[in-house]
Amino acid sequence: MVRRTGEQTRAELSRVAADKFRLHGYRSVTLEDIADEVGITRAAVLHYFGSKAELLAAVVRPFMSALDALLDRVGAAGPLGVRQQRAFFAQFVDMLCDNRAVAALLVRDANTHEYLGADMQIFDRAARFAGIVSQNGLSQAPALGALAALGAVLRPVAAPDELVDLTRPENRQVLVDCAVAALRAAMIKPPLTTCSEIVGRDGVLRP
Repeated sequence: MVRRTGEQTRAELSRVAADKFRLHGYRSVTLEDIADEVGITRAAVLHYFGSKAELLAAVVRPFMSALDALLDRVGAAGPLGVRQQRAFFAQFVDMLCDNRAVAALLVRDANTHEYLGADMQIFDRAARFAGIVSQNGLSQAPALGALAALGAVLRPVAAPDELVDLTRPENRQVLVDCAVAALRAAMIKPPLTTCSEIVGRDGVLRP
């Protein structure tokens, strides 16, 4: 049996939990599953984390703190020019890829969010991201472009590791390029004003 310090055991439990929650969904994974992977008992897990929800919070909180720090730093710098937007996307992509298990969990498993506190909701951060990228012009083309850019990054990050290798810098650069392209596309051709203009009342998609 591998001997670990308490700090090392906590870190290993968080790592294993993040991977298992991501692969199987938060609700499906038990503390026994995590304990078996680490080589300890369920009771030992509860010694470090009082509940599965507490373990989830321990997994997600460092990710949210890193994301908040990035958004705070970039938001405080003022309006982003073209170069600054690309630099922000590059930092954002690196942060997500370096914390891929947690990022993928939050994107793929919608049930996870109901077990997290109000201070750890990803949707609030998505709104901040859109505000920063669109120069706080949360209407029409700027907001649509910002959210499209966000989606261009999040979906590949949430994909299986064997499908998308995001340890490679060139692949991360592709995500940055896609985010920039999504933002620019919305700015070139402003979107229609309302959903009813895109999909008519008869349900037919308008060209």
